[in-house]
Amino acid sequence: MNIPYFIDVYLAQVRDSQQVKVALTAVLVLMVIDVLMGSICAAANHNYASYKAREGAMHKGSELCLILLGVVVDGALTGGLNLGTQTPVLLGICVALICAEVASILEIVGTINPELANNAVFKLLKTVQDSASADSGKSE
Repeated sequence: MNIPYFIDVYLAQVRDSQQVKVALTAVLVLMVIDVLMGSICAAANHNYASYKAREGAMHKGSELCLILLGVVVDGALTGGLNLGTQTPVLLGICVALICAEVASILEIVGTINPELANNAVFKLLKTVQDSASADSGKSE
């Protein structure tokens, strides 16, 4: 069965790039780990709330929409649409989401196991988060 070009151009980014396959897999696995760890943390602290679960689901949905956006933009670029750049978007989105998911998972682990919060990795994460918060406060 032949897939029409106007559809295949969007699928080609995922099908043909080993880097994109690895990045997408990493994002999806980290998203699942984040959801599981968040649920474990909420259960451990006896404060599991359905509204928080819905909020988390909306966040994950928005991340999936960002991935879809990257697929569409890269497909449009591959299909010959002149968007003023030839830079792939999907891989960059995946890298940003991987960083965000890793930071979220480390936060949750630090909440579940406060002894780990004194670890050098967690101290570095806290420094980076404080720096990012200070920078975003300046721009407002």
